[in-house]
Amino acid sequence: MDYNIQPTDRLVFDVEMYQVDYNEQKLKSLRKEIAEKYNVPLKNVEINFNPITVKDDGTPISLASDIVNNIQDPQFQQKLMGEYITLKEIKDVKLDDIIEIDNTINAHINFDVYSKYRSYKIKYAKWDNYLSYGKGNYFDFTKLNGIVLLNGEPENQCGKSTFAIDLLRFALFGKSPKCPTLDNVFNIYLDDETEAIVEVGIEIEGVDYVIRRTITRPSAKKRTTRSKCKQKVEYFKLLNGEYELIENCEGESGTQTNNLIRESVGNVEDFNLVISATRKTLDNLLDMGQTDKGKLFSRWLGLLSIEEKEKIAKDEYKKLSKDLLSNRYDKTTLESEIKDMNAVISSNNAKIVTLEEKLNNSNDNINRLNIEKNRIQSERKEIRQELIRIDITTIEKNINSLENEKDTKSKELIQSKKEYEIVKDAVFDETLYRRYADERQSLINLNAEIKGQIKVIRSNISKIENLIEQKICPNCHQPIDIDMQTSTINSNNDEINRMIAQGVSNKGRIDEITKVLEQMEKQKANLQYRATLEFKISAIDVQIKNICMQIDNYNRQKNDIETNKDNIKYNNEIDNKIRICDDSIRTENNIKEQLIREIQSYKSENKNYEIEIKNHSLVIDKLISEEKIIRNWNIYQELVGKNGIVKIVLKNALPIINNEVKRLLDGLCDFDVVMSVSENNMIHLDMLRDGKLIDLGTGASGFESTIASLALRAALSSIALLPSPNFLTLDEILAGISAENMENIITLYKRILNRYDFILHICHDPALVDYHNKIVTVTKKNNVSIISLK
Repeated sequence: MDYNIQPTDRLVFDVEMYQVDYNEQKLKSLRKEIAEKYNVPLKNVEINFNPITVKDDGTPISLASDIVNNIQDPQFQQKLMGEYITLKEIKDVKLDDIIEIDNTINAHINFDVYSKYRSYKIKYAKWDNYLSYGKGNYFDFTKLNGIVLLNGEPENQCGKSTFAIDLLRFALFGKSPKCPTLDNVFNIYLDDETEAIVEVGIEIEGVDYVIRRTITRPSAKKRTTRSKCKQKVEYFKLLNGEYELIENCEGESGTQTNNLIRESVGNVEDFNLVISATRKTLDNLLDMGQTDKGKLFSRWLGLLSIEEKEKIAKDEYKKLSKDLLSNRYDKTTLESEIKDMNAVISSNNAKIVTLEEKLNNSNDNINRLNIEKNRIQSERKEIRQELIRIDITTIEKNINSLENEKDTKSKELIQSKKEYEIVKDAVFDETLYRRYADERQSLINLNAEIKGQIKVIRSNISKIENLIEQKICPNCHQPIDIDMQTSTINSNNDEINRMIAQGVSNKGRIDEITKVLEQMEKQKANLQYRATLEFKISAIDVQIKNICMQIDNYNRQKNDIETNKDNIKYNNEIDNKIRICDDSIRTENNIKEQLIREIQSYKSENKNYEIEIKNHSLVIDKLISEEKIIRNWNIYQELVGKNGIVKIVLKNALPIINNEVKRLLDGLCDFDVVMSVSENNMIHLDMLRDGKLIDLGTGASGFESTIASLALRAALSSIALLPSPNFLTLDEILAGISAENMENIITLYKRILNRYDFILHICHDPALVDYHNKIVTVTKKNNVSIISLK
């Protein structure tokens, strides 16, 4: 087909291809080919890239490549490590060793924190007494679509951002910059209110949930500076058309979020990043420092887990390196020491052979001397130790003493025998002696009776004489018959005389018997003495025999002592001979022990050297193994560092991001936005205009920086692994944008809107009202905000 193209014509082409297949080199080659084909200047050729977003079967195509979608998968990261090793042609490394290190590092990482989040939709919000609002507030987000204007009356401090951002943030995470403590949740002008409620309906992957946070405080009358607010958090799930309570938390913490919400919505930092953009956050995207910029893009691209790996790997390697043997040992030095120790061992072995020959000779000499010693010892005589302690002088004194005692006893025996001759014929009649003794005692008793009778008679005579003197009877008072009483006295005296005569006769017989008894007692005494002498003679005889036995024993002991002395003297001579042998044996043993010590010393030294050689060898083996470990760890740290697999991710992600930014900005501005990473991993955001790169952070106008940062943020969001809400809040981002550029900004909004149900646009420019599908107005009266939808 002939288009009749002139050299001055401007040629514009739309190119459709898959996002991952497109790059700037292809663009340049295609422009050059067209310029040459149609014979026009290269600057007159423009190509607009339109990514294919739907497959032939109608299923959508993700703008992100597999490498971005799978970057949080540890196994996929390990696959990238293998690709990097192959790409860099790193030799002498096993991927399995790198994976083993990676598995160790992975054990320290909670990948759930970095896993790809699910999409969610905010369906409604219901709240009482939260911040600037009062009771009975309700908003149905399902009624919103397209670009929604959020304005306020008055324009500022009326509660717009509270509704658009803080309300949802508090419901999901229990925290908001506007209410750092639970006390700050309440509307400060509604002091009597004791309960603040924030309830949000949220759809997560097609399932409806409700989060309700209820904050209570004491009444105004009971409230003090020490009063504390309490929070109750309830989670409900829609089951069979009814909401069922699935979790109930009570406590003072304002940050309670259940696992389902955390896994779907992420953390509060994720929420802040994806839910809204302000003039400040868009400016920061362009002019923030490299460290903050790196962290931000790492979060968008899902590289935080790799960054954490790098940090943990450094810490783990630091711990590992503290215990490395290479810190204390040098391989060359150890090998040299092994060579020296082997030389010493060889020298010691030669010395040991010589010493062992001397040791054998010493053992022969000791055996010969021991045989001689045993022969001498066999000639020893018996020595009775108990005799050594006995004093022979004491024995001789004992013998003399016993001889004297024997002589005394012999004389005593002779005298006793003489006395025995005198009394040996003595007899004694015990019966006769008893009969005389009984008769004598009978007479003595009879005289005693006579004396008693005489005493009674004399007493009677004395009484009669008294009566005679009285002449009158004291009993009957009659005169006493003196004659008769005198006759009685005479008769009694006669009886006394007769008794006296009888007593004298008895006394004579008593004396006679007494003499006979005395004679018989002498006979009895002689008889007893004879018995005593007989016993004494027998005892002395036994004593003399005992003394003789003792004298014999002492004499025998004396002879034994003399013999023992002779044996001791003989044995002393034997001992001198044995001592001479012992001295020789001891000398030879000293020689032997010295030889043994020297041999053992050399052997011990050899053993120690052998142990040292073994230990050195083990250390060398470990050092060789450590070299491999250190190299593997260095390679691993390179892999997870800024120049490692991160670059593979960036290599794949940057064209996608740049192409998406180009698509979003197509026809809206006279420049392209180029995101690039330098060799030293510096992230650059530039404008490309007329072939020149200009830093967006320093060389862009208000419109240029706003439209570029917004497009860049949307491109990052399109491939991000962060949670995906159904709307985006743009909070007063149009400051400094001229009226003629507003149309392009709104067009960009509409292109971004493809990923959302609606965009909540906070704006006060009345000229932009017609660009919005719906209008949400927050009105503040009497310090209480009220929301309405038109």
